[in-house]
Amino acid sequence: MKQILLLLFAHILFLSVNGHPGTGIVEDSKGNIYYTDLEQVWKISLDGKKEVVVKNVHSHELFMDQQDNLFGEHLWYNGERANTWGYYVWRLCLRSIRTKK
Repeated sequence: MKQILLLLFAHILFLSVNGHPGTGIVEDSKGNIYYTDLEQVWKISLDGKKEVVVKNVHSHELFMDQQDNLFGEHLWYNGERANTWGYYVWRLCLRSIRTKK
């Protein structure tokens, strides 16, 4: 019982210190992985190379549609005086558009 309570306390402490972590690790049609660290969005290529693909976005959730469009939100707090939040939704188009000749 003591161990369970200690584990529960550690879990609650972790959540309170780290807030709401990023979720929504997604995969595109080529097998590349995308995830957020709450400051930017990263891509891990099939060869293991990591790179930032969307800079300066506080995104908690990611979504990939069937056309390889990556969606997320940028969220910010306007301070205690205003006590409001701001946000916008962004999209990164990952598939190149081909035109017929």
